[in-house]
Amino acid sequence: MATNIAYNNHCSIKPIIYYNGRFHFVEEDIATKFHFDTDYALFQIYNFKGTKHDIIEAITQVVGPVGSVSFLNEFERSYSRCLDNRIELRTGSSIEINNSDMLKIKIKFSNKPHAVVVEGLRTSASIASLTLNGFADWIPLDSTSYECILRSSNMSNENLFFKSEARHYTKLRALSDPIDPAILDVVIDDLLDDFESGAFEKLFPGPIISIDRSINGMFMTVVLTRARYIFDEDMGKLFIEVLNSLIHDRKVEKEFDKLIYDSYFLLSVRILNLIRDLVHLNEIYEDFHSPGVCPLFAGSIKYMKVKYIESLTDLEKALIDIGFDRFEDRLQELTMIVREIDRSVETAYINLQEDIEKWKKRKSMANFSYILSVLIAIALPSIYHYYRQTENVPFGPITTVVGCIIGLVCAFWHGWARNSYGKAITSHKKAIPIHSSTANSLEALQRWLNRLSIVKRCKIPMNNEELKGRKILLSYLFDELVSSAAEMRLSISLEDELRRYR
Repeated sequence: MATNIAYNNHCSIKPIIYYNGRFHFVEEDIATKFHFDTDYALFQIYNFKGTKHDIIEAITQVVGPVGSVSFLNEFERSYSRCLDNRIELRTGSSIEINNSDMLKIKIKFSNKPHAVVVEGLRTSASIASLTLNGFADWIPLDSTSYECILRSSNMSNENLFFKSEARHYTKLRALSDPIDPAILDVVIDDLLDDFESGAFEKLFPGPIISIDRSINGMFMTVVLTRARYIFDEDMGKLFIEVLNSLIHDRKVEKEFDKLIYDSYFLLSVRILNLIRDLVHLNEIYEDFHSPGVCPLFAGSIKYMKVKYIESLTDLEKALIDIGFDRFEDRLQELTMIVREIDRSVETAYINLQEDIEKWKKRKSMANFSYILSVLIAIALPSIYHYYRQTENVPFGPITTVVGCIIGLVCAFWHGWARNSYGKAITSHKKAIPIHSSTANSLEALQRWLNRLSIVKRCKIPMNNEELKGRKILLSYLFDELVSSAAEMRLSISLEDELRRYR
């Protein structure tokens, strides 16, 4: 039964692990999925009581000298554009709040199966000595390591069967779903009040799985989500990191002022919702079908982007500036960028509706050619019969041949037009509800930014050392917003370019 759960994780079910008061996104193991020569295992380690040298030495004993260990608490954020093009935005710490007893590591190996490596880590005495609870403090962050730990757990077959069946009758959350700030606010309070089951039910409806790590009575809790769109993987990582940061911020804020906290909390959630909508809208634009013969068209906007290098505007560069000493300036820049996005998306929506109406008319015109081809098909036998009877009608054979050609052309054009314009209308109609959702997210964010600029009590404290995670989180969100906005801007500009050739 464990195998069944593990297999479904690769299809549409995504596990989220809750341990040590934090959520952990289990990412797809691409190396195993596509049979790369070099595999990797990703772990979050808690209660660490050794040194980095100690852990490298212990891991080397398991995977051998050909393996490598990377520490991921510090990394360079970069955003892939097309194949070789990318925008590098920031070098700095991740959204993690750096703790001396917490490590995130990536182990690369090529000489052993993944399951053998995980089992070696689980049974290693050297690994066990480096944390308070041994290998139970190693939380898997890649799907293959998660499956290996799931198989070796002490869950009963009955429990596995119940959880496996339950998920088919429960509406699981997709990590790309928009976030309700009111529900998220209650969830964070529930988690801090140790009402975890209630928090899970509100945020991640569905089965809750407890995995016994068989060490010191330690369990890790797993909730299940579903993958609905291509971008769910990236949005899932972003959502979980933002969620952990908001939980940490609420936990360490000693003087809890609801009005001040809401300023930061709602700003973060509304930026996150806007990022989600922009990413979703961009995915739809990239898959647009374009009717007609277009000299620049290469299948879709997604493939056209290979030929373009997207650069950031001066305003976007200013927003992702590392400095937060004058946070009001950052908010002003954010407000201006949001207004630019709003104008761009609104114009794109108007063009979208005009294109759909235009294609509907052209598709209707194709019906006339169909009727004409039918009439010609009916008339041709009569013309041919009349020619055979009289034998002296001038241009009789030519008329028949021309009529056949016209009929075939009309029939062909009817089939092509209905198919081509039908696909274009269908693909473009998919963007309409996402445009509406994006407009709502933009409006909500703009309203809140206006409130922050007017109401003095809504000012967000940024220089408190204990709340330094706020700077890290907002820097992270600004980066993601700039990345998704730049991507969307390029998609809209390419769609405008294609419109000239239709």
